[in-house]
Formats: sequence, structure tokens, C-alpha cells
Amino acid sequence: MNYFKLRTLVIVLIFLMISFIFTYVYTNGNYLRLPSDPNHMQILPMKAYIDNSHQFIYVNKSDKHQEFLIVNKENSPEKHENLNIPNKNEIPIDGAAHISNQQELKEPVLTQNQVNKEEQHVETWKDTNHLHVGVKTEENVAISLPKSTPARPCNRLWVKGRSKWFDQRFDGTISSIWTRDNIKQTSAINNWWLGIQSSKNKDVLGVMNSVFTMIPDVDVYKDRSKCRRCAVVGNSGNLKGSSYGAEIDAHDMVIRMNEAPLGGFEKDVGYRETHRLMYPESYYNIKQDVHFVLVSFKTLDVEWLMSAMTTGTIKRTWRPVKNLINVNASLVQIYNPALMKHTHEVWNKKQGRYPSTGLLAVMFALHACDEVDVYGYGANKIGNWDHYWQNDGGKGNSAFRKTGVHNSGVESQIYQQLNAEGIVKVHMGNAHR
Repeated sequence: MNYFKLRTLVIVLIFLMISFIFTYVYTNGNYLRLPSDPNHMQILPMKAYIDNSHQFIYVNKSDKHQEFLIVNKENSPEKHENLNIPNKNEIPIDGAAHISNQQELKEPVLTQNQVNKEEQHVETWKDTNHLHVGVKTEENVAISLPKSTPARPCNRLWVKGRSKWFDQRFDGTISSIWTRDNIKQTSAINNWWLGIQSSKNKDVLGVMNSVFTMIPDVDVYKDRSKCRRCAVVGNSGNLKGSSYGAEIDAHDMVIRMNEAPLGGFEKDVGYRETHRLMYPESYYNIKQDVHFVLVSFKTLDVEWLMSAMTTGTIKRTWRPVKNLINVNASLVQIYNPALMKHTHEVWNKKQGRYPSTGLLAVMFALHACDEVDVYGYGANKIGNWDHYWQNDGGKGNSAFRKTGVHNSGVESQIYQQLNAEGIVKVHMGNAHR
């Protein structure tokens, strides 16, 4: 092979390599990427829409742009995005970026990526509801931007005058958590709390001073400048098939309790949690961004908390407990015994030995939140009190109904009356079907 043939071959090979690289970059490069799922706005090139998961339906055409309805074939037809795009092919947009959902925007927000194409500016912009691509003019921007809607008013449950029944029972001066400000409880509160489970250590003040060297000692719920909307999620079997998950997760605070699992039940109970109320015997592993609210019934419970966060020496209360726990100390709180006693005497009218964790969770929310939705409380659709994770056909009854420690009948009446008075909204799941 002579020199000229070799040179020609090399040139051809280089040309083929350049062509391959150009084709690869053109197919997989930095192009306009649209959300594949309206809820999660995942990045996908438009080619993936056309070839795999979506169908395009023209709904409007004009000289400057064509309006499409994009429907995800794999999900519900209701899940769709309105988009203005020049054509169905991939459009090279220099510096195209992932555009994510922006929730609760007070004013429309525009983001732009511009490219000069045949002396025209092809742009992408996003307002609160839509993603647009095309030749942006004053006319189509004005059309695309929805009018800003006022924020939903906050129906603060603690404002007096909404319910005489509620006003007679609710005491807004009681904090939901134990803090440095209320570290010295009255003797009446201390004596009642120490007697719940026969505390041996009577030095409440000493124990609390010790624990406040490890966890926050301030009331973070005093600030009511912003509306705090909360979901309290119980463990009832009436959550099965409820599809409440997304609704629950939309709240500012999601309060759960005890050993309720989330994995595998997200559609009905959600996947988010900001707070979990537990006592030592019901401890359940939580993530580092979740508040652990210790519901303590004795000084030993607080001592267990300090031990479980450090040395692990306490392994038993009245039964074996986890001796070590992995929690974010800055998010650990302790339920206020004053609120516990108030709940028992004023709300429960001293029925049962002391309130259930479920009722205490609702009271925690009433004192920490502005609006409260309650899920997973009460009986299931066949009248039994099972848990949503139990595979018993709903026929089982939890210990809540068996031990007599808590009066489930009285507590159920409290939830029903709170709902009837418009203070909270109780969602009964499959029990309403």
C-alpha cells in the first residue's frame, strides 16, 4: 500500500469517527429535556417521549408555535402537561437545564435559555403551571402566564370563638413539649406523672436538667407567623385502600407514632414524616431528619433516652428496650407532662389510666399547628380496630381495645366532636365505604 492510499484511508477513518461522534452527541447531548412525570419532573429527552412512554396530541397550531398535550401512556391520563413547542423533534437548546416543580409560588417565575437560530430567539420559559418552548413574544407570554391566585386562608384552630365546646377544653398556654421555660412543673403535675408507671427516681428537675444538655430546650412551635398545616397519621386498618398517601405528604408536618411502617404502604399512608411520637418500649428506627418526640411516662424513660443516645447501658424498663438509638439530637423533643395531664383530666375526663399515644398525638398537633387533618383513627370498615400493616383481613383487634389502659370509646368521641365542631378534619378511609 503506497503513501497516498494510506493517507486516504486515514482521512476516511477520521471522517467516519467525526461523523460518529457528531451523531452521538446530537442524539444524546444537551437538548431540551422535558419532565416525564408531572409529579416528579424527571429529566428525559423528547425522543424518549416519542419512542417510549408518551404520546403527543396537537391541540392548537399557529405560525410561530404548536401547542401539544403530552400524555403519559403508563400513568393516568389525567397526568399531563401543556406545552408549546415548535415540533415533535428534539430541539437543540444551548445550556438547557432541568426545570423542577415550584410549589406555592406567589408570583409567576420565568426561567430562560436562549439560542440564536436563523436570527430568531428560540427560548424556553416556565411559569407556575406550564413549560413553554418557542419564539417568545409579549403576546404568547401574556397568554401563558396564569393570574396569580391568593394563598388559601389559614383557618387557625386555636382562635377563640369558633366552637364553645372546644374553647372550654383547649388551653393554648400549654406547650406541646417540655422546655427550659416549663422545666419546673407544678407539684400536682409532677405527682400525677410520676405515678403513671411508678417512677422510682423522683428527681424530675435533676433528670430534665441533664437531658437538656443533650437536646434542645426551647419551644420551636411558638412562632405562628406562617400557617402550619399538619397531618396526624394513626395506625388503623381503615387506611387500607384509602389512597391518602399523596394527600398526607402534602402537609407541612406529618406526625406518626410508635412502630407504624411506611415501606410498601406509601400509596395509602404516604412516605413523609416530620415527627414520630414514641415511648421507649415502642421505639422504631427513624431517619435523621425526623423529630423523635419521646412520650415519657416515668423518669426512667428520660434516663433511657440519655443512655440510648450515648452509652447504651439501659436495656430494660418494664420490658426489654433498644439500648442504642440513632437519632438527630437536635430534633429530639419530650412531650410535655402538663399537656398529658390536661388531656387526661379535661378532654378524657379521667377515663382510662392515661391517654393513648394516638390521643396525645392529636393534642400535640392542636397545640403546635394551625390546621390539623387526622388519618387512620378508629375502626376499619368491618368495625374492628386492627393495624393497616396486619394481614388479617381486618378481623383482628389491637391491644388498644383489650388492655383497658385507655378508654377507646371516650377517645373516639373526642375525635368525632373535634370533627363536628370544625376544629380538625377526620378522614375515615375505608370505614366510609
